[in-house]
Amino acid sequence: MFHHACAACSKANMDLCKAKAKDLDIFISEKLQPNERFLSQMATAVDSVCTFLKENCFKEVQVKGSKVKVLKVVKGGSTGKGTTLKGRSDADLVVFLSCFADYRDQEDNRREIIDEIRKKLEPYKGRGFTVTIEKSKWPNPRVLSFQLKLDNYEDVVECDVLPAYDPLGQVTKDYRPDPRVYSNLLRTCPEGGGFSTCFTELQRDFVKCRPTKVKSLIRLVKYWYKSYFEDKPEVKKLPPKYALELLTIRAWEEDGKKDDENTKFNTAELFRKVLEMVLNYRTLCVYWLKYYDIDFLESQLSKRRPIIMDPADPTGNFGEGYCWAEVARAAEVCMSQPPSVELVITQDNQFLLSVSVSPYTKIQQVKERIQLERGISIDTMSLFLGDQELLSQCTLVQYGIFSSTMLKLKTQGSYCTLL
Repeated sequence: MFHHACAACSKANMDLCKAKAKDLDIFISEKLQPNERFLSQMATAVDSVCTFLKENCFKEVQVKGSKVKVLKVVKGGSTGKGTTLKGRSDADLVVFLSCFADYRDQEDNRREIIDEIRKKLEPYKGRGFTVTIEKSKWPNPRVLSFQLKLDNYEDVVECDVLPAYDPLGQVTKDYRPDPRVYSNLLRTCPEGGGFSTCFTELQRDFVKCRPTKVKSLIRLVKYWYKSYFEDKPEVKKLPPKYALELLTIRAWEEDGKKDDENTKFNTAELFRKVLEMVLNYRTLCVYWLKYYDIDFLESQLSKRRPIIMDPADPTGNFGEGYCWAEVARAAEVCMSQPPSVELVITQDNQFLLSVSVSPYTKIQQVKERIQLERGISIDTMSLFLGDQELLSQCTLVQYGIFSSTMLKLKTQGSYCTLL
């Protein structure tokens, strides 16, 4: 049987779907969780930009004859939710402005506001970090994008500044919007989630309040998702990462909401459950009634599956208009990785030993196994696939080895053959 390599598994040097929960927890902690110092400095830098946007960006600026006032600046994205991946940070800085009287006002006047933010932010110099603004390819952009780089780190934080109308006012703990907020939204924009930025606080809090273990699982799911598709620019209309975060939360809820203190929380089982949900996307109907009543979902729930509703925005259906078939194909590849490769080792055309290893085993580990079983020094070994020498730091799968494969082991002038 022919197998495709899972890009995320290859990158992680482990079979993510068949790994033990303990091994996945260690992988998340060591490879995916940013270090605390970086997170602290990044938070300080992002806060500095937020302060600048609130206090300095709109001095003396007027729209339609009225002075612009910043009502609040809200941090969203992985930075705000607490799900940042090592080396891949992003932040949505939503600027709520007094000049937007309603949703349509936001749409009609955002270009003028974004131009003003660009003009003020271009000469901005942060303490301990630099800001580089990206040029938009859209005539009426929804966001102003920039990169924030800390002076002592190579990692870059991808930031988006989004001007928005404020339909919520002050958001407190256990806040639930007045139903009129969503009635007005549905009258203005019944489909498509076009004003989801207005509900960034609720989206952020919906994820941020989850236990640490759940947010670690979200990191693993996002790592798998990004690793698989980062080298596939030809794949269009992929679902946003937020949709995968929501599926991860639903998988945890269906598992009984086990928290950090409950030893039954199993990262491996839940990761596989998320992939199974993706694989069976045609049957998904996922929604929450934390912020709005089911009456607001009447038209959405009558649609064809998948249905994956934004818990903060009843017009945002992430099951619609996105290429879930491609994501399901990625899940299938990850879940169908071969459990082991049988290697029959011969020396001078004579049987030496037989070993069974994971295709994600490094060549170095194969050599260590040979040394352990037959006492041949690793320092004298060179493994070849045909005429190609296999590098010790690479895995079998990186050379396309998913089943019994002919290799040569050269040591002290002799050859061993692996069938």
